Amino acid sequence: MSLFLLIKYDKLYSDVQNSKLKTNLKIAILILMSGILLGENTLSLEDNGDGTWNVNFESDVAIGYFQFELDNAIIVNALGGDAIDFGFMVFPAQLTVFGYGSLIGTSIPAGSGTLLVMEILEDPVFTGLSGVYVENEINNEIDDFTYFVEGCITQDACNWLPYASDDDGSCTYAEEDYDCDGNCIVETDCAGECGGSAVEDECGVCEGVGIPIGDCDCNGNINDCAGECGGSAVLDDCGDCNGGNAADLGCGCDEPGPSGCDNTCGSTLEYDACGVCGGDGADVLCGDGSLVCDESECDTGGGWNGDACTMPDYTIHVTSSGSVLYNSSSDIAGFQFHVDGAIILSGSGGEAEAAGFMISTSASTVLGFSLTGATFSGCGTMLELELDGMATGLSDIVISDAFGEELSFEYFDGSGGSEDVYGCMDMSACNYNSDATMNDDSCTYAEENYDCDGNCTADIDCAGECGGSAVEDECG
Repeated sequence: MSLFLLIKYDKLYSDVQNSKLKTNLKIAILILMSGILLGENTLSLEDNGDGTWNVNFESDVAIGYFQFELDNAIIVNALGGDAIDFGFMVFPAQLTVFGYGSLIGTSIPAGSGTLLVMEILEDPVFTGLSGVYVENEINNEIDDFTYFVEGCITQDACNWLPYASDDDGSCTYAEEDYDCDGNCIVETDCAGECGGSAVEDECGVCEGVGIPIGDCDCNGNINDCAGECGGSAVLDDCGDCNGGNAADLGCGCDEPGPSGCDNTCGSTLEYDACGVCGGDGADVLCGDGSLVCDESECDTGGGWNGDACTMPDYTIHVTSSGSVLYNSSSDIAGFQFHVDGAIILSGSGGEAEAAGFMISTSASTVLGFSLTGATFSGCGTMLELELDGMATGLSDIVISDAFGEELSFEYFDGSGGSEDVYGCMDMSACNYNSDATMNDDSCTYAEENYDCDGNCTADIDCAGECGGSAVEDECG
């Protein structure tokens, strides 16, 4: 706008060289200085009901330029009005409308009328004009030009005028419990009164007295022991309503059922580390001083072969020369660790660099991550470190997956040497493997009320069902 006004003033200055325009300019300046340009200068709106709106005006001076913004609407087209009739250059720019007349030597005479007819799209409800700026025919701003529409400005009134700027005291409101169209907006009671308080009793009678004391329904029934109206539930031997003696799990009413690994009443026995029920645990002494369940489990020597793929899952190892090895069954999206015993000079290569990771090092810390979401997994060399000194290990290890969750990595010091044994590690499972060092999710369990050999471990009811609830009646 500022550049355009500069162009208009430059043009006006050059045109003032002819005497006629000089005279007109002097007259306009004298009129402005005399203070006789009085009146209410306003823009207002009129809805034509067909998607078009009239922008009406009242002005005590001729209009040479105008500009305004649409609130919650977009202008689609300028269709008519005095601005079009007087040859204004009108530029609708979605939210803002510009009208130029003085630059091409035209203006709209003082008075009132329709400044512009415009087609708009409301978003969601057109609420008026703002940013009103109007100039007279000699490019001076008309300071007191405002947007003015009288109407009801209260949004919850029945006659709310969304584009009104000033309240005229005309607001009307719906009657309590009704909308503006006279529709009841609350519940109608059983007597047909909108918002009324009459209710039906339990028997469906409006304002009735309800079910008699002692009865449970309108038909004279009473509750059984389960609280069911007219029901047939009875107390069992343990005093439980319709319980079918379910409270007796085999060790007496309301007593815990058979327990422990030996499945007897009151037992607290558990499987020991060797899978023996009530056993003393590992009691075979190996040559290295460790206790195991069986002599065959003793470590007879040997060591790790240096292959990353024989390391335990979720472990990391650094060689004395700086090769960082890893073994991970999960995708690695980032890592950070501290190198012990040596100074880091640089870090590169390995699966991290192949995956496009950003690798950063300080004297003691390594940081790696991907800007593209890349990951790597499996086993091998994570990266190669150039070191000053001999690395003795890694610490402060933080390795995360693609979701930013920390993986439970530990440092592998090279001890052991045997490969992982996969199997079921839950001693309560039917296929517990005491030699397993890694759980492979293969555990299977006995069916409820049965042991792993298919033997019933609960009471058999009168219908022959293991753990069933059927009981004999008084007649057997």
